[in-house]
Amino acid sequence: MSKIDKIVINRYFISLISAIFISTVILLISDKYTASLISKEYNAGNLARFYHDLDHDKKSEKIELHHYREGKASILVYQNERIIMQQDFNGNFKTHFEPVIDDFDNDGIDEIFLFTQFKDSLFLSCIDAISNKNEFSKIPLCKLYTLNETYAYTISPAGMHDVNGDGVKEFFFSIRTGYITRPRNMFAYYPAEDRLYISPESCAHIIDPFIFDLDEDGIPEFFGRNQATGNCGYEREYTDMYSWLMVFTPEMEFKFPPVIVGKYPSNTEFIPYNHNDKNCILAFHWYEGTEDIIDYIALFDSNGDKITSREIPSDKNCKRGLLFAPDNSYNSIFLFTPAGVIYSIRENLEFEIKAKISEVTRCGTFRIDVDGDLEKEYIFTSKSRQELIIYRSNFSNPVYLDFSELFGTIIISMIEDESASLRISISTDMYNYIYSYSKTIVYKYWYLLSIFIYLFAMLAIFLFHKIREFRNIKILHTRKQLVELQLKSIQNQIDPHFTFNLLQSFGSLITENDTERANYLFNKYAGMLKTTVLNSDKTFVPLHEELDFLISYLDLEKFRQRDRFSYNINISDEIDTKLQIPKMLLHTFVENAIKHGLRHLESNGKLEIDAIRQNGTIILNITDNGVGRQKASEYGTFSTGKGLGIVDQILELYYVLFKIRIQYKIIDIINKGKPGGTRINITIPV
Repeated sequence: MSKIDKIVINRYFISLISAIFISTVILLISDKYTASLISKEYNAGNLARFYHDLDHDKKSEKIELHHYREGKASILVYQNERIIMQQDFNGNFKTHFEPVIDDFDNDGIDEIFLFTQFKDSLFLSCIDAISNKNEFSKIPLCKLYTLNETYAYTISPAGMHDVNGDGVKEFFFSIRTGYITRPRNMFAYYPAEDRLYISPESCAHIIDPFIFDLDEDGIPEFFGRNQATGNCGYEREYTDMYSWLMVFTPEMEFKFPPVIVGKYPSNTEFIPYNHNDKNCILAFHWYEGTEDIIDYIALFDSNGDKITSREIPSDKNCKRGLLFAPDNSYNSIFLFTPAGVIYSIRENLEFEIKAKISEVTRCGTFRIDVDGDLEKEYIFTSKSRQELIIYRSNFSNPVYLDFSELFGTIIISMIEDESASLRISISTDMYNYIYSYSKTIVYKYWYLLSIFIYLFAMLAIFLFHKIREFRNIKILHTRKQLVELQLKSIQNQIDPHFTFNLLQSFGSLITENDTERANYLFNKYAGMLKTTVLNSDKTFVPLHEELDFLISYLDLEKFRQRDRFSYNINISDEIDTKLQIPKMLLHTFVENAIKHGLRHLESNGKLEIDAIRQNGTIILNITDNGVGRQKASEYGTFSTGKGLGIVDQILELYYVLFKIRIQYKIIDIINKGKPGGTRINITIPV
């Protein structure tokens, strides 16, 4: 495989890894689902609205229940925004339960079951809105009673089931009251027979009943949550001074004598449970009084006999728990606590934490398929009752729906339309809301996002390599050119300065008619000028050429200074004099030594230049016995620093080209407390 092929493969691999990593990070930090408010309508507190596909044509009909002050009510059914049925009733609807809609007669059209209260009686009606007809109307159910002139009762539908095999489903439900002790019964209405069955007289509450075939004989039983509220005396039959396990047959008779499971004040949740391949009843009981009574969870068989039980540790904080089956198969049961902890209950009745959603309340809990994926999501009411929170079936990815109020009745239904995705209808006592709910754009089009990121990464890596190659080539071609131009510019500042000094000295000798000295000066200068011309295109020179040039310069300066100083150059044999150094480096320091140090002496000036090799470096020392830097400043000839600034630039550019850092130090020489000259210490790594 060629080098080019390896580079291409590496680019593809890096792009793929980058795309996977970036896509994963984006998905992790992004919300998976989102909801948006589509509309909000004020209903003046007299309208309940919900949606249902009555004729199964993939389009939901809109159903409205209207209440009027004069004790009248009406139902309006819309199809494609057109009223297809309006039915008026005397009295008021009971709407604080999710409306019961089912195809009870198996004709392919779902019917709507309505409870109406007229004066002190409760009635059941059923209408077929698509065919615009009444299936049955105003079936009397029971007498209602008031407390402080107020009717307070709750209807809890259990659902519909064809229990006798006649092709028509029967309707099962319970009615319970608060402080008023009746009616508290289970009811079953058989439309084909026009017959109503009512459970035995009881003071016990039957709440949220189930339809479930406990003994697996093909005939379902009915039971629900029960609570001991203490509204009846002990003399009443099945008093609410106890909570009871009550199971009813389709004819609303007791399947077995009711079983006491707890005393006032207490609550007991019941739910069907498949335990060891047998249908059972799982009970969760909690006590709310002052006695030292431990809460427990228990299993009962189809005859009401307790199979096993387990006390609940106080650290579980399960008061007012809610049992539910997440998959509606009753093979696994979850317990939702007021603290927002959801426990999975194992077969040995042990608790395992499944999720924590502490911002919600157990009241106002709904299960509905909000996105049409055939899995029901959970919709919880927040503890502040200012929002609904939608959780997936595994209690993940919460989506918050903000509300100004969530008190009173809440009816949630889905709007199905072929031309649009599913929408959520939420009807409260004062407003009707419609929300959309779907995956966010990031999750909906994650595959396109991944492809885009991959292509972008490929392009970015390609451009990065091209830019880096271009910059490397440009650096190689321009760095040296730029540095050399800068060095030549700097050194062009040095060479004219030195030449000016020589010409000035030469002019002085001509004026003094000192021909011999003038000829000597001229010949030396001619030699230096020749060297300067030959090296004019050089940025760096060998050490020996720099020393030769320096000797000529020193001879000229010594002659000009009338031998007021002498010099000595000592180069160790260990030093390779072919070493390349910046041109004029030594000359700059030597010139400063003469100009600012030795020229102020009357005689006996000395200049020493030494070069030794030590610890992998070449050390150059330039030492003079001049007046020193402090004294030179008093003569007004102290350096402005321009020369040293030029040296610093030269050394920095030398490092750019060769990555060799040449450093120097200026050391003041003190003899017996007085300035005795200056030493320049130059260190060159080799």
